Amino acid sequence: MAAWLAGLTLLLFAGLFPLGHWYSDEYDIFHDMALQGGAASWHRFWVWSPRPVSELLIHLYGRLVLATGRAWIPELLLFSLLWLLAAATMPLWRVAAGAGRHWLPLTLTVCAMCLSGHAVARVFYWPVASLAYVLTLAGVMGVFAEHLRPGAQVRSWVCGGWLLLAALSSEIGAMFALIHGLLSLCRSRRGGWALLPSLLGAGLVLGLMLSHRAGGVVEQIPGAGPVHQLWSSLRASVTTSWPHLWFAAGDAGVAATLQVVSKLALLGAAAGLAVGQGLPLTRRRGLWVLAAGAAAMVPATIFAAWYQFGQLCCEHHDTVRQCFMVLALAAFGAGLGLTLEAAGCNAPLLQRLAPWLLCLALGTALAVSAPPMWADYRQYAQRYRLQQENWASGEAADPQLTIRQWPPGRLTGGSPPMPAGSFGDGVPVPAGADHQRRFFGKRTVRVEAPSALSSP
Repeated sequence: MAAWLAGLTLLLFAGLFPLGHWYSDEYDIFHDMALQGGAASWHRFWVWSPRPVSELLIHLYGRLVLATGRAWIPELLLFSLLWLLAAATMPLWRVAAGAGRHWLPLTLTVCAMCLSGHAVARVFYWPVASLAYVLTLAGVMGVFAEHLRPGAQVRSWVCGGWLLLAALSSEIGAMFALIHGLLSLCRSRRGGWALLPSLLGAGLVLGLMLSHRAGGVVEQIPGAGPVHQLWSSLRASVTTSWPHLWFAAGDAGVAATLQVVSKLALLGAAAGLAVGQGLPLTRRRGLWVLAAGAAAMVPATIFAAWYQFGQLCCEHHDTVRQCFMVLALAAFGAGLGLTLEAAGCNAPLLQRLAPWLLCLALGTALAVSAPPMWADYRQYAQRYRLQQENWASGEAADPQLTIRQWPPGRLTGGSPPMPAGSFGDGVPVPAGADHQRRFFGKRTVRVEAPSALSSP
């Protein structure tokens, strides 16, 4: 039942992919590519975003957009999600006698919980962000699924490959690969050779980030504190990490309670599923290392935000933190179940309750996301029509671009409103509109006031 609930949840979120949207990044990146070709992507990699895998995919995505005149948003978002699902299922699907499939409800539920119960617009509904962050999560998920794969040993080379994917997809993935790799080597040197590529990849990404963007680019947010301050950033990360570690940062009342119930149910379900399933008991150490590395990403990313931006920023970082905590709890719970088994406690009641706890974990998280999801589905046709009209205006021969605005989706998000009016020909163009004007090659732009959407 839990696997079916997870599948339904993933389909519901994927059904909103056509309402995904570009921000200024796509318009700027692809405009520069149209003018400079590969040199623009190479410059972006070295100066701004040293993420080999995701930047290569963004470059290929831009080439596709420029060649076809289509945005390909739902297809790109689905491509990213399929990476996450592949990581959750591939290590388990073909295990003999279906033993690995015992774990599929857990890994699929973890995937679904990465989308449920918290903001997801700037990771799962933003194309260029999804190529960086969803692939990062896929790398971590692949390591988790490999640790659940029945067999005498964890395949070090498989874990190394998934860690390399995470490290080369984003700086967050590089931090995780570095932390996890060092913790693994402290636990055991066996199979350490397989970690070498991911450690080198993490060093490359973080080294370029520190020497270029974080080392020389000031991204201080207006009203924020000073940037590039090591000790003050450390202090701030310590004081602001605890709500995230307790699963309910930014929530209050019923939503906060549901978040805590969801995460504790996931912990219990993972423990119950692990007892008596024939996994080597020594596997618990690897699961705990994975859990510790994933949990460590909360203070690590919070520190990086304070250091680079002068405050806790941004929504996509918070979404990834929430996903790391889901993975940490699932890994810790599975390790806890193996510990109970090693102590001679088969916990029969916990084993029987595990499938229901999985449903409870996902159901309570989904209850938080259900109202905004339902609101976006009710306005689906209107949002999609306005989005298509904007793109058609850009592709038309008219030298003026018309931008129709609408309120951001409650789940899928959207760009903040811009001032209405006609701009260009000497009238300064608002930044958000100018990105679109330049991408489509227009001389002027007319921005309409946000349309009020009805809820049929």
